[in-house]
Amino acid sequence: MKRRQFIKNSAAVAASSFILPRFSIGQSVPAHKPLRLAVMGVGNITHAHALSWAGTASRRHIATLLCDVDQRRLDPINPMIHRPDISFAKCFPDAIRTTDYRTAFEQYGDEFDAVLCGSADHHHFGIAKLALEHGKPIYCEKPICWSPHEGFLLRLAAAEAKVATQMGNQGNSMNTWRIADAYYQHGHLGDITEVHGWIYSDGARDAAVKKFAEVGTAIPSELDWSKWCGAAGEHAYQNGIHPGQWRWWIPFGGGYIGDWGCHVFGGLFKTLGDFGYPSKVEIVKATEFNGDQFPKGMTVKWTFPARAGKPQMDMYFHTAHFDDPAFQPPRPDDLEADKSWPVSKHGCYWKGTKGTFLFNEGHNGSGLIIPDQKRRDIGRIEQLHPVIKGNSFLNHGDDWVAAIHGEKEWDDTVSSFEHGAYLSAVAQMGNSALRAGHAIDVDPQTGFPVKPEDVQHFTRQHPSEDWYGMMSHL
Repeated sequence: MKRRQFIKNSAAVAASSFILPRFSIGQSVPAHKPLRLAVMGVGNITHAHALSWAGTASRRHIATLLCDVDQRRLDPINPMIHRPDISFAKCFPDAIRTTDYRTAFEQYGDEFDAVLCGSADHHHFGIAKLALEHGKPIYCEKPICWSPHEGFLLRLAAAEAKVATQMGNQGNSMNTWRIADAYYQHGHLGDITEVHGWIYSDGARDAAVKKFAEVGTAIPSELDWSKWCGAAGEHAYQNGIHPGQWRWWIPFGGGYIGDWGCHVFGGLFKTLGDFGYPSKVEIVKATEFNGDQFPKGMTVKWTFPARAGKPQMDMYFHTAHFDDPAFQPPRPDDLEADKSWPVSKHGCYWKGTKGTFLFNEGHNGSGLIIPDQKRRDIGRIEQLHPVIKGNSFLNHGDDWVAAIHGEKEWDDTVSSFEHGAYLSAVAQMGNSALRAGHAIDVDPQTGFPVKPEDVQHFTRQHPSEDWYGMMSHL
């Protein structure tokens, strides 16, 4: 597998306290047979996949196990999803129901071929690690890890397991990053020296920044709150955390970095490949941070040192509540004066020594080289990757399914964990710097902090051993 030694070097610090289990090597599923899926987290995102690729007539994949800690999501009429009429429980009434993924693999492993994970972020690592240990291909929504350390370990575990993996940053299955890649590979952008990604909240999170209450509100009778907290440890239940607002709480989610960072930077990491880790990560500025919830506005900077003849690259991620001008990305120098800025609610641009490519949609759904005159001068660009058309959810799922069926190599999906865990680990370094309260110097070869006292910020502290006992922490 490409870059195998580099992956092992990245996990070197963890190796002294983490021993990889004996992996079960998965076998491909014949193309004529439907996949039997274990659905971990029976919410809107996994049902979105069901609508696009997991249950269409031409694909015939079936859910044979449903795992969720909220009984409402296991009922045929699921009131917690946008389309209750196509709930997994209704469409697959014979599927096994369970509330604990820790035992599902041992008890029911013979009943499913692959795993579809759409749980809250803090469960991604545990589900993905168990799937890999048991030789089960897994499609896991981003960010797949809560901390950089978890990302390092998943990248190594995927290399050992040799099964098809896919992170759910569907923009990697869109065509626009392939166009940007062609401009870069043909030399029209030069060397990338600066990257800016951004996302503006449109009210998806509550207006106020909150803290955990000492005394919680009543827990819904259908919800096993202790299992929902899982590796994050016990916290008082508060209305709104589940199902809607968990992403903004530090123990459970990755904030906008974990949510959108994996989207807007996905194409960059595919194009540049494995370019090492940053030498420094820092919070340039942020609004109020109380330790419990992510700030409403924040600018993060990752500094990637010069390497192999390439100059230093600075990568920024800007998040803001609505369109707070204090956290807008800087206007690209190459953007025409008559064009408005910013061009979209979410997006990204790569600034090179010869040109700039602007993505005006955060899933890499559209974009162009700027200024427009440069595009006209270059003319039609020859893409180096196959042209992708159609629904990105459908493309992304089919790519993973093809690898399970042996129609392509197990590590050749567009967002395999070799790529996805690397991208997510780097993204989560931004949240590590936020929790630390200061800039963190990083070893660009291993990805671990230079100062021993900063290592704690790259891993989960004081986790629930009932859940996190599945691995040793740093």
